[in-house]
Amino acid sequence: MHNVSLRKPALCNQSLFLLKASHAKRAQKHPATDIVLRTIEDHVISHEDNCTKFRLTCALLLQLSGYSVTIYTKASPDSWSTDEKYTSPKAVASLNEYRNQEWDQISFDTFKKLVDDKEVGLMLVPALEYSKNTIENLWYENFVPDFQEIKAKDLPVGQNYGFKFQTYCINVPKYLQWVLNQFKLNGGKIKHKTFKSIHELNIDNPDVVLNCSGLQAQSLNGVNDKLVYATRGQTVIVKAPKVYYTVTAGDAEDLQANDFTYVVMNDLQPCTKTADAIIERCVKLCPELLNEDGKVDIIGHKVGLRPSRIGGVRLEGKVERGNSREKNLYLAKLAEQGGRYNDMQEFITALFKDLAVSNEAPTVEERELFAIASKNVVGDLRETWYTIELIVKRLRESESDEEKLQTALDYQNKLKDEITLYCNLVVDLIDKNLIPSTKKDVAALIFFHKMKADYLRYLAEISTEEKKEQLAVLAKLSYTTAADIASTELPPTHPTRLGLVLNYSVFHYDILNSVEAASIIAKQGFDDALAEIDALEEHSYK
Repeated sequence: MHNVSLRKPALCNQSLFLLKASHAKRAQKHPATDIVLRTIEDHVISHEDNCTKFRLTCALLLQLSGYSVTIYTKASPDSWSTDEKYTSPKAVASLNEYRNQEWDQISFDTFKKLVDDKEVGLMLVPALEYSKNTIENLWYENFVPDFQEIKAKDLPVGQNYGFKFQTYCINVPKYLQWVLNQFKLNGGKIKHKTFKSIHELNIDNPDVVLNCSGLQAQSLNGVNDKLVYATRGQTVIVKAPKVYYTVTAGDAEDLQANDFTYVVMNDLQPCTKTADAIIERCVKLCPELLNEDGKVDIIGHKVGLRPSRIGGVRLEGKVERGNSREKNLYLAKLAEQGGRYNDMQEFITALFKDLAVSNEAPTVEERELFAIASKNVVGDLRETWYTIELIVKRLRESESDEEKLQTALDYQNKLKDEITLYCNLVVDLIDKNLIPSTKKDVAALIFFHKMKADYLRYLAEISTEEKKEQLAVLAKLSYTTAADIASTELPPTHPTRLGLVLNYSVFHYDILNSVEAASIIAKQGFDDALAEIDALEEHSYK
């Protein structure tokens, strides 16, 4: 178990993210508590890969921030595995970490807010830390509660310096399950699967892939981090009802010499394998581990591997496009030739998301393919919806068959849901990806504002009166934005401006029920274009 919050817990050692009132009692003086005795077998130049400790928490925070997150993983808290590389339930973290102090303090402060909820699996307990040498300017002494030095007479044999404070013990399996539950309750998804290459994730067209693969970073194609290696950890679980605190002893020199010892509260959860040397060192620090017969009541032993990395945490961003733009463009054209407009829209959407990551604008060809795909997908649904609308109207007028009427209404609602889904996808893609990337291309900017307005109009067509009014306001705003730009930046004969005039006129006629306004807009557009038609070259109007 963790005895502090300083390592956010891992989900498992192969995780990849795709880019969504009871109170616990404080520790009593003599709780019936189990203790984890642990030593770390480490390499001299090693640093633990902290990604293994916080990937699940990262997924939850991203989901709470509005992202739609899917975790692909080999094992998870609700799918226990005997895989030795599933390290999180076996891990222990201490406050003597000097590499990631900012992260550690954020975690510690966060646990202050969670500790009173018994479902989380936290407990605030005293912590004792010993060292053979005096430690000056300890970085965490200013934010942990009740920090004070231990008097020399109270130090264990062989220790020359010590201090105590309040810290957090974590029941790791319980805590991991709580974080996972919060992740799922907030819309996060988890899928159990392994991958040979990180590029296999591209099949789902994610905006971002977060690689938290731990030990698998060594062999995962596309990552192949040769600085990652396995660190073997040993744990002994013993029953020690007299111990209500945590104990840590060792210096930096000891850690490099593979001789760093922890005593951490465990609340009856199994962890790892034992060694007589671990028990011997821990008993010297904490004689209260012994029972009335002078022995240690051992519950179990296990061994686990955790990822470590030469040079410390690898936290970096990388944009990879490769030939995905060309590939998705070609696939979209193939889908168009085969009449597979849903596939066509999917390929173009993936292409646009790639462009947004690299801050590139789509070409005229790409945006026209997007318009063709979207128009065919939504157009077919709208046509069917209007057909069913006529049937519903006739059934209501005849009042002859209530069952048929209800069946028709159910089917019409299904069509409405599909139209709503696709229209929202188009509007969201335009808002989040396309308009921001085309600010320097006036024709493209007008094109996308007009297209956004069109799909808001389609939503208004099938909505209730109240919702229709709201959508009409948004659609009109997009139409007028496009019209304002077009009036100064494009000639009246430009195809984009002419298309805008036509659709804006239809909007007034169909949605606002304003025949007069629709006629004025259409006539004004026609007159403006006609006035300049003599100046056009022949190829412009053929």
